[in-house]
Amino acid sequence: MFSTLANNEVNTKRIIKTVKKGKQGPAKLSTLVNTQDCLGNTVSHFATINKQLTHLKAMDSAGADFTIKNVEGKSPIDLAISEGNKDELEFLSALKKNQKFIKENKLRK
Repeated sequence: MFSTLANNEVNTKRIIKTVKKGKQGPAKLSTLVNTQDCLGNTVSHFATINKQLTHLKAMDSAGADFTIKNVEGKSPIDLAISEGNKDELEFLSALKKNQKFIKENKLRK
């Protein structure tokens, strides 16, 4: 368990660094930030659990899919709720509302 957590920490830091450098194309970044570990967690899951709002914002700009669920059936917003991480919950909730609004308006056109 500890080695899995340590590896995830290293991978998360590597992905964040890659996103911040912006040297990858949008499609490759999106694939990278949405990659799941053996427990189904993405970088967004770890950023949410660890109260790393700046990382969540970076993941958003890199094309993260915040609806991805881990093996426990939890998305980053579910984790923000269960962990009581208010800032991350506010950010993810606002994104969810904006995505719903955009989707509804695209359907009407």
